[in-house]
Amino acid sequence: MPGQIPSIGENFPQMKVHTTHGVFSLLEHFRGKWFVLFSHPADFTPVCTTEFVAFAKHYEDFKKLNTELIGLSIDSTWSHIKWIEWIKEKLGIEIPFPIIADPRGYVADKLGLLHAKSVTHTVRAVFVVVPKGIIRAILYYPSELGRNIDEILRMVKGLQVSDKYGAAIPANWPNNELIGDRIIVPPAETIDKAKERLKQYECFDWWFCHKEDPKKSGLYTEIFYIIGAFIPLTPYFMALPVIYAIPLSFLLAAILLMFTSFVIAISAGLSVKRKMAELVVAGLGSAIITFTIGKLASIIFGIEIE
Repeated sequence: MPGQIPSIGENFPQMKVHTTHGVFSLLEHFRGKWFVLFSHPADFTPVCTTEFVAFAKHYEDFKKLNTELIGLSIDSTWSHIKWIEWIKEKLGIEIPFPIIADPRGYVADKLGLLHAKSVTHTVRAVFVVVPKGIIRAILYYPSELGRNIDEILRMVKGLQVSDKYGAAIPANWPNNELIGDRIIVPPAETIDKAKERLKQYECFDWWFCHKEDPKKSGLYTEIFYIIGAFIPLTPYFMALPVIYAIPLSFLLAAILLMFTSFVIAISAGLSVKRKMAELVVAGLGSAIITFTIGKLASIIFGIEIE
């Protein structure tokens, strides 16, 4: 009989595991990080091989979300190591994450991974665990169906957005058929709040309101800030072609280059103070750059500049 299956919202069981990366306490090893534990029926099987290759190719995507991966099966460490070698040698893919060896079924029993169809091979389960060690999501797949890794990645992204902004995530997010990449505002708890919802958010009704992903709207705000900061310099830029006879294409290229650098800076998550400092530097730099371009243009096109 299979062990009891943990529930969403429960603490992930404390356990010490033997892996291809050594022996460690699972929760301690991933302290401060999200992790995705996924079990597979056996090494050297076709479907499992395709899954491991897919997880490996998305490994950096999970890392960007502060999320680690760890595999599991009832095979031994030696079997895991040989299988990893085979994947690298034959398929050219290196498996960067650890795999738990569980030949006695200790971990599988704790997580309820041995189901009625087979009490000797683990089912394809997925556990998404947050930094506090709480299980946030569980998926089960039959042995004959490989997992959709993009969906697991989407699940982690969605849960992180939900946790950060206290919102719910719609179906097929970020490509929902009704609201696209927007997120759902939690239902109102009082009559007064229900009335206010219709004024605060875009709504189909007071119980179905949605808003922009704050991370995305924050990026738009920063871009508008940059555009606004360049407005006072507009007369200067407009006068440059007249004063220095600079070809307009050179001037536009210089402006576009500076603007692009700021968009990249925002995307990298730089602080507002640092961006403001860079804006001042860019303002001064723009004068130097455009003057230099003007001088070069005078040389190339034979235009005299006093």
